[in-house]
Amino acid sequence: MLRRIDYPPTLIDCLVLLEADDRATTMAAVHTNWPDFVRIVSVPDGQPRTKGRACNYGLYRSTGELVVIFDAEDKPHPQQMREAAEKFVAANERLACLQAPLHIVPQENKWLQWQFAFEYRVLFQFKLPHLDAALACLPLGGSSNYFRRTALLKVGARDAHNLTEDADLALRLAGYGYRIGTLRHETLENAPDSWRIWFPQRTRWHSGHIQIMHAYAMWSLRHGRGGPHGFQWRLAMLACMAVLAARLLSGVLFLASLIILIGGFNINLPPFFADASWGLSLLYCGILLRYAPADHWFDNLILIISHPIYWMMTVAALCNAAKRMAFGQLDWLKSNHQPYAVAIKSDGGAPYQGSAG
Repeated sequence: MLRRIDYPPTLIDCLVLLEADDRATTMAAVHTNWPDFVRIVSVPDGQPRTKGRACNYGLYRSTGELVVIFDAEDKPHPQQMREAAEKFVAANERLACLQAPLHIVPQENKWLQWQFAFEYRVLFQFKLPHLDAALACLPLGGSSNYFRRTALLKVGARDAHNLTEDADLALRLAGYGYRIGTLRHETLENAPDSWRIWFPQRTRWHSGHIQIMHAYAMWSLRHGRGGPHGFQWRLAMLACMAVLAARLLSGVLFLASLIILIGGFNINLPPFFADASWGLSLLYCGILLRYAPADHWFDNLILIISHPIYWMMTVAALCNAAKRMAFGQLDWLKSNHQPYAVAIKSDGGAPYQGSAG
């Protein structure tokens, strides 16, 4: 996949970051025929054992003016790197980061992966592009984020202790007055194919969002609007935190709306709540119809009808995250990824593939 990137190889410095004690992956990497611009870097054992710490280790050993993070299983579009470089050149230095859309490649008859793809399509094709047009801050995902090196270093790189370090980094970039934008060319990703993989991953994401809410609330109580080294609370930060809060509570709110609409409970609520529930439910169903990922209408109908089950699962993960945070359980819940089972076409029409890590 790296060989298909449409960018001058002499201008690429690619670091493959491996844990020092992961002998199996290291041996596989050593025997892989990498392009000339690839370097294998061993991350020394240490704490915390998180993605953020490994990325920081790689950052200080990289040489590029622009820095991008890819997960091992990612398949970036061949023109994505060129698009990012062109956008950075055309913008001023306040543009610190560009987020590429993540396109989930689900396997056939894998309901959980299709729901995951559903969620990502709504997020990256509807929510984030509209937020990009309205705000200077986006809640970053964990992959395909392009950064100006100078901006990344100024804000202190990643928080190695945060379980969703990229969402935290988005807030710090906004706190220093930087902007975050989006790209058009996507990155292909696979998704958890079972509950035992999906549930720990979603628990970690919710745990990281709770960490962020707590950390910045405590910061504001101690320091007010300002802070050292130019960091300052801004409207974009509040908007980004509102988005994170909405992602945390969206499952709860969605299920509460369903209960109000079809539960049949004798609850004495003002008519406003029922009207708002109807309005929000119809709006959400319209969005789901617009971004449903399956090719056949009947498959999309099944996905939409069963979508509340997926939100019930997210509520279960949120409860588990809240419990873990209450007991101080901050260990990194790692997720296994399965190989890609199907190939899809890029947004330009030409198929592109690569080996999943």
